[in-house]
Amino acid sequence: MSEQGDESAMATLGVAYFNGASGARDEAGARALFSKLAARGNRQGEAGMGFLDLFGSTPDKAAGIEWLRKAGRKGDPYALRLLASAYEQGYGVDQNPAQAAHHYLESALYGDWRSKLALGRLVLRGEGVKAKNAQGAAKLFTEAERQGGVEAASEVGRIYFEGASNTPPDYAAALPWLSRAAQQGDVRSTRLLGWMYEQGEGVGQAQDTALRLYRQASDAGDAWAAFRLYQLLWAEAERTGAREPAMQQLERAAALAHPKAMLILAQAYDQGVLRPKDDAKSAKWWRLSADAGEAVGMFNLAVSYLRGDGVPQSDSAAMEWFGKASVAGHTEGLDAYKMAYRKVYPQHGSVNVAPLAEAGSPDAQYELAQRSRGDESDRWMRRAAEGGHVMAQWSVGHAYLVGSERIRPNPEEARRWLIRSAEGGNWRAFHDLAEMTAKAYAGHPPDPEGAKRWYLAGIEKARVIPGGDDDRWLRQAGLEAPKRKIGSSDEEGKRFLRDSLDKFSREEWQARFNAELEQARRDRQTRNLPPKDSDIQPLLLSAWARYLKPGQLQSDGRFSKPSGPLGIALSRTDMSVEDVSCVKVGDRARPGYRCSFKAREEIEGLFGLQTKSRSTPYTLNFNWTADGLESPDMVKVVQEQAAAVQARAKAAAALTPSVTKGYDAQEETRKWVADQHRIWCAGLLWSDSKMGQFWERVHCP
Repeated sequence: MSEQGDESAMATLGVAYFNGASGARDEAGARALFSKLAARGNRQGEAGMGFLDLFGSTPDKAAGIEWLRKAGRKGDPYALRLLASAYEQGYGVDQNPAQAAHHYLESALYGDWRSKLALGRLVLRGEGVKAKNAQGAAKLFTEAERQGGVEAASEVGRIYFEGASNTPPDYAAALPWLSRAAQQGDVRSTRLLGWMYEQGEGVGQAQDTALRLYRQASDAGDAWAAFRLYQLLWAEAERTGAREPAMQQLERAAALAHPKAMLILAQAYDQGVLRPKDDAKSAKWWRLSADAGEAVGMFNLAVSYLRGDGVPQSDSAAMEWFGKASVAGHTEGLDAYKMAYRKVYPQHGSVNVAPLAEAGSPDAQYELAQRSRGDESDRWMRRAAEGGHVMAQWSVGHAYLVGSERIRPNPEEARRWLIRSAEGGNWRAFHDLAEMTAKAYAGHPPDPEGAKRWYLAGIEKARVIPGGDDDRWLRQAGLEAPKRKIGSSDEEGKRFLRDSLDKFSREEWQARFNAELEQARRDRQTRNLPPKDSDIQPLLLSAWARYLKPGQLQSDGRFSKPSGPLGIALSRTDMSVEDVSCVKVGDRARPGYRCSFKAREEIEGLFGLQTKSRSTPYTLNFNWTADGLESPDMVKVVQEQAAAVQARAKAAAALTPSVTKGYDAQEETRKWVADQHRIWCAGLLWSDSKMGQFWERVHCP
């Protein structure tokens, strides 16, 4: 038919070639047909060439824009809509909302309902037009729905639902549009309506209606709705214990290729939780989630190849997937890649991370920047910073701040990069921003109060813990560092603690820290990797909490009913775990580890009279379980620690009267204990005491 010169049929065939209607996409075939039509001056051919030059495999944006202008001058509505979109997005031309509105209007006058939608969106937001006009936008939307039906109604609902930078979402306005589209079977509208009923946005909250709408969208193939329905069913199962319906919905979401659903299902088969342990199925879902771009799926698939769990053992495949995980942003990907690289290439003296850096791994780019010198180092550091590496962002910002042989100082650029690094939690960036703000820079006057705010933000957000070497942060923030010695002069320290409660939330900081620690532990548990000190430490403290009861640590007969953590009052002990080294024991069905470690105690006597430390070595067996790490032998460690603390408490009590010279040691100790009890229970772990967390759990109401 195309040989007979039927231009309309040729254009239709060109679109079919590009879309792969009969199989694989044939862009070359589409280009040949559109080129032949364009040579005849056919506007459809010119529009087709414009589309291919803008969005094809070998784009030429300037040529594409010129083709669209030619077709637009001949009245092609599709070309005018594409040209308008280019101006709206700044794609191939400078962004120009007014030009976008002009070309959308031209296309709409030729009857293109999608252009009416787009123009209505600009009118609603006041972009490219004289002013916002909600009524004018509604009229355009209504005309679009009259032409485009359910698809147009769904698009209008989405426009109101999403809002924009200068226009907040209007859920009440979205409701009738989405309802009409959902009634006619539009899946996306059904899902969005489900969310509105779940959250009570634009409509009364109704959980049953939300579940019904999510199920409709899930049954129609919407992966997001399927996963959200699983989450709600799982939350209900936490209360009722009926988890099988939730697991079936999880399988449905995974089958619809929801990335997070595939990850969770892989983990269920990997751990044998609510599904029989099956390494092959686990590896299958790790692979599918990895193909969907999930960095965790890539990493765990690499672990499967490393161990041969469900897939043929392959160090090279493990290395490949560890590298992909690093490129996708997995924080442990680069280190794991190096480990696998050394197994694959034992003859190489160093690990070649350049391929990962070229592929876009910020961690690899940062490492190359550190290995390199001169312009090469600057180039890789810049790429790592642009990829989101917070240390690289600080390095770039700091370089612009202080200048170097290759980089001229640029305070505005320094500030821009330092803020990005601070947003990622880098304390160095907070420090530099505070120092900049305290001084005059780039026409900005000194701002001491602004500098204090940056220091306070560093304490709160970057986890710079007040105390020790970080007392300088408190002083710079306008706060007085707390006194460490306890006695009549400690009122200043107590006042600081009370005032600080109003300035930043230590509870929130501790919750974030504990959540990240727990996630890291869960990751190791999932892959059955050896325990670390951060895994054994909470187990040690929880064993203390099980073994000791309030009042069990007696100092002497005078303190038969201690108030608060008396054992700590008389001889404060910070316990920690260090030098952990583990070997694998047990069988494949229930693997375990035998770990050697030291339980270290930092001991401070009453009123700071004595300070010393000791480390006791232990070798104990540990197992990963569904609840985390366990060790039946840990009680042995606790019993020894308890006996040592009790002995030191008695010795301190005997020593106190002879050295305090004149005031009632018993009463001072009672007051000190009460103060510490209040401070710990407030969640302000102002000292560096790790035992504070333990006492908070055991003694606080």
